[in-house]
Amino acid sequence: MFEDIIHPWITAADLKDRIVVDIGSGTGRIVNMLLACDVSWVIAVEPAPRASAVLRRNTQANAARIDDRNIPGEARPPDLAADFVVSIGVVHHIPEPGGTIRACFGALRPGGKRAR
Repeated sequence: MFEDIIHPWITAADLKDRIVVDIGSGTGRIVNMLLACDVSWVIAVEPAPRASAVLRRNTQANAARIDDRNIPGEARPPDLAADFVVSIGVVHHIPEPGGTIRACFGALRPGGKRAR
């Protein structure tokens, strides 16, 4: 199912051993799909405290490969250098998404990609 969501922009094989930021991680559904693609690290960005708590529970088996950040999408920490940024089914819910979109591009290392 995840391949259907991300194709044709990227494939699951493209994600192997990569660092991926997931903007609007919610309860961790996409984070778990990314982990199943054998990413090396996921930065899960979720502004809602309740959803972040559920995300931690739903992803605890892989907690060593997740950096869970309870922050809004536009509050990107300056230390990110991701290979990919995804925000699947989220951006259209953000009233003023410009800051989040800029943060997505800013989180990419040179040559990194975004999938929407």
